[in-house]
Amino acid sequence: MENYIATKIGYGNPYGNYWFIGPEEGGSIASLNQRIAIWNKLGKEQHFHDLKKFHLAYKKGTEHFFEGNIKLQRTWNGLIEILFGIKGKEIKLEAKKEYQSNQLGAEDGETLLAELFPFASKSLNDSEWNELFGESKKDYWEKYANQRIQLITEQIEIYKPKLVVFYSVSFQKQWMEIIGSLNAEQIEINNNNLPTTLFSNKSTTFCIVPHPVSIKMNGKVKYEIGRVLNEIKNLDYNLLN
Repeated sequence: MENYIATKIGYGNPYGNYWFIGPEEGGSIASLNQRIAIWNKLGKEQHFHDLKKFHLAYKKGTEHFFEGNIKLQRTWNGLIEILFGIKGKEIKLEAKKEYQSNQLGAEDGETLLAELFPFASKSLNDSEWNELFGESKKDYWEKYANQRIQLITEQIEIYKPKLVVFYSVSFQKQWMEIIGSLNAEQIEINNNNLPTTLFSNKSTTFCIVPHPVSIKMNGKVKYEIGRVLNEIKNLDYNLLN
């Protein structure tokens, strides 16, 4: 378990231009041992694995996000809408399903999905947590926050993605620690009505937004955030697309 905490970051291609970093994966903490077993089988010492391969091996009701009658996963759907806004791609249901199934978090793709904390949980206030671990979620966060912040910061320094989107303002303190360690400075945006804060250093633009499923991100807000990101100077989309 300690090795999993020290190594697992998320799913996708670390060389991809677009990184999305949230607080933790959704799911039952009761599935932790199975998730660790699958992760280790795919490559114990690796920081990243393919999203689709992992979930097709997991087989706990997440297969329908990737095959058959595909359903959109709520958080991923929001991230895809931000990405479509960046790329100027029209939002259509089938296009989002295709992207989720075949491109999101792909090991050879353009995105990386990462999590500040490695264990899956149903919510930030998971009632199962105390029963299984004998400690609160807050104790777990405090115990591993510095280790995980350092790990993610190191990976951003190594791979230098063009864009990192941090989602969930409940973890603004942790996002700011990472951004500050990377010497990024805040930059102004034209549309200050959008719920986003932007920062930039020489290689990466950083964006802090509410969680994609929060009410502040309803409607076209996610797509409009993407359009604003498309205008940021050091995101050279003529090269990326």
